[in-house]
Amino acid sequence: MAQELEKLAALRASGALSDEEYAAAKARVLSGS
Repeated sequence: MAQELEKLAALRASGALSDEEYAAAKARVLSGS
């Protein structure tokens, strides 16, 4: 899970994900699905 969150944070930092996309993806990771 931590690796997924780090990957998402890196994508957000690089501009590949918007804040909204990051939040949605993070919620999916945290919910385990």
